[in-house]
Amino acid sequence: MQNRKNRKDMIVIMAELKDSGQTREFGTGAHRDAAIDKGRCDLIPLDILAIVLKSNTVKCLHEFYESFAEEKLTASLYAFAAENKVPVETVLLEASKQYEDGATKYGENNWKQGIPCHVFLDCAVRHYIKWHRGDKDEPHDRAFMWNVLGLMWTMRNKPDMNDLRKNLAVVNTAGNNSVPGNATGNNMMAGAATGNSGAAGSNVAGSSLAGNPGMKLTK
Repeated sequence: MQNRKNRKDMIVIMAELKDSGQTREFGTGAHRDAAIDKGRCDLIPLDILAIVLKSNTVKCLHEFYESFAEEKLTASLYAFAAENKVPVETVLLEASKQYEDGATKYGENNWKQGIPCHVFLDCAVRHYIKWHRGDKDEPHDRAFMWNVLGLMWTMRNKPDMNDLRKNLAVVNTAGNNSVPGNATGNNMMAGAATGNSGAAGSNVAGSSLAGNPGMKLTK
């Protein structure tokens, strides 16, 4: 990706995938780098963050959080490409390097075993803020893209991993509890069991995503 201060001709060579030395292991078998002392950026009010940073990218993330509409995540990718003043294809190719590094560290598609949606959103927002600040300690731009793409895939393919706004249920006109914009079209309360995701321990009721008791740290 190009430097935000001089994007026209210069490609910035970023650091490789950052490793804290600790790994989060989810009950599904998926792994990620530990998030100790990194904050919870998914809990920042995204509508306010969008105003503070004057960011269409964050605005789209907020609109997704409010609606669970996949097109809002797609819009955030295009908005991020526009912020970089490059085609969306360029940022997608950059994101592919994140997949390559992740495959080397954790194994190919390990993340597809199941990671809670709030983790993707937390990491996406954190990497976006660091990219916006100009941090060069790791490739925050492609990490942002990777997390948004991972969130999109998980919403589509593992809806039981959707723990966003898990304590909020919307009562529709038919009197059924539902989460707005659920990708599967099923009515459910966040936090209710939705069946097998194909990965052991990924059932929401069984793993109780709030607090992630099915997650452990390994060194």
